[in-house]
Amino acid sequence: MNSFKKNKQFNEIINLIKSKNIIAAKKKIENLIKLEPDNFIYLDIYGVILNEEGKYSEASEVLEKAISIDNSKAEIYNNLSISYKNLGKNKKAIDILHRALKLKPNMYSSNANLVINYIELNDFENAIKYLYQSIKIRPKSKNLYLKLAEIYFKLGQIDEAVSSLRNILSFLPEDAQTYKHLFTLEWQNDNHINVINEIILILNNQNLPDYELLKILLNSSKIPEVLIKSTECIDEIIKKHPLNKDYLSVKAKLSEKTYNFDEAYGIYKKLSKLPEHRIDYIKMTLFAKSRKKSLNQINHHIENLLSKEIKSRDLKDINNAISLKLHILKSLNNENYNNFVNYKKNLYQKKIQTPLGWKDLKAFNRELGQDLIKFHNKNKAPIDRAVNNGSHTIGNLLEENKEIKSFNALRLILDKHMNDYILSNPNISNRLNNQGQKNLKLLGSWSVSLNKKGFLASHIHPEACLSSAYYVKIPENQGDKKAGYIHFGLPTPNIFKLQPDLFIKPIEGLLLIFPSYYWHGTVPYDDNRVSISADYR
Repeated sequence: MNSFKKNKQFNEIINLIKSKNIIAAKKKIENLIKLEPDNFIYLDIYGVILNEEGKYSEASEVLEKAISIDNSKAEIYNNLSISYKNLGKNKKAIDILHRALKLKPNMYSSNANLVINYIELNDFENAIKYLYQSIKIRPKSKNLYLKLAEIYFKLGQIDEAVSSLRNILSFLPEDAQTYKHLFTLEWQNDNHINVINEIILILNNQNLPDYELLKILLNSSKIPEVLIKSTECIDEIIKKHPLNKDYLSVKAKLSEKTYNFDEAYGIYKKLSKLPEHRIDYIKMTLFAKSRKKSLNQINHHIENLLSKEIKSRDLKDINNAISLKLHILKSLNNENYNNFVNYKKNLYQKKIQTPLGWKDLKAFNRELGQDLIKFHNKNKAPIDRAVNNGSHTIGNLLEENKEIKSFNALRLILDKHMNDYILSNPNISNRLNNQGQKNLKLLGSWSVSLNKKGFLASHIHPEACLSSAYYVKIPENQGDKKAGYIHFGLPTPNIFKLQPDLFIKPIEGLLLIFPSYYWHGTVPYDDNRVSISADYR
């Protein structure tokens, strides 16, 4: 009878853990351990609970004790590996997991945990090996194939990454997320028209076309042949779904890209009651009715939007509204334009000091450039970036690669200069406070390598507060025609044929910081130029 009660209690504890009622489970298991302190099953469960609480050091001691009592249970080794991994002891975790697999070779969780630990050690060869082992156990796991594709991509093995994603489609043939990853990778391989043809085929065969795939069409439309195909495709879809707001918004943006502003204006007028399209509607009013009289009216709309709704609106909308306001003020030759952009106050320019550990700034930039090469060799410009004829790294470069000494040094420098910039600029500091921003955080970081005739189209960074550019490699012979210069103040699309306000010559070691709503781009260049950018909010 007593044994039955214990089993009943034990089952209750398992159910409490499954339902995430950790406090109650912990109390019950502690009572059982008081009765049987050397029961390795109770100790194992207690270790699992401590891991759930984030008490990894305590958990490791409990689980080590459980193994000392009975070293034949693979599950206990697996649970101990979780403690070690979270304590930063990846090598110990790997050793323990190999012991678990000797006891139970087809244990899925141990194979999967080996993958995680090898990735954290940047041992991608072994990570791939155990991913395939995990896939043998769970051959229809989407997450395993996605992780495999991610590793192959990091290694620059695009064909293998594509193959991994197509494996997912063999058992999930309509998975939109996988298609999105797949087409992004194939775009990197310059298979532009093939990608578009495949997307169009999928869209035409769907009763209700997937919006994410439509967005890929939209982002890819900077290539003329693709733009034609994208427009034809969305026209056919809208014939079948004339009232669908998502499809209409894609059509409006395609019309905008082809400078068919009257058509875009008509669509946005229908969509203008939706908050996400109010800025689009005002912008298209500007482009479709570009007379001086209309510009003053539109400026009034923007003023109302910024003054009444700035606290409640998304930062992306705020930045888009401000950049549109700058476009209007510049078009009107309004004196408030210069007060608003105020490059003298808001544009930060400084050559950084040599980081600790390097002889001079030239040596630092040389090492930084060498560390960047492997990230550029495998990447071209993604679909939705402003880069033309160059490569653009993927992911948050400085956040995801902290183990690289030069990257970590630059990250610390950027953080310091961003804080210096805010302290010296009350206007920016007040704007951040108004938007509820207490501390700046790195939102994204990437590197751009521009090849011959490469340039960045004029753009803004709507999701950030502050943006930066750091120049790593600048060839000595730049010429005297502003080749490679960064320019500010050129809005797009430039329907009023405006000129940039300011050109800045890039110099190795120069850091620029500016509000993210500033229009900026570069002049085409005849040689290779490498920079690193970062967004903060």
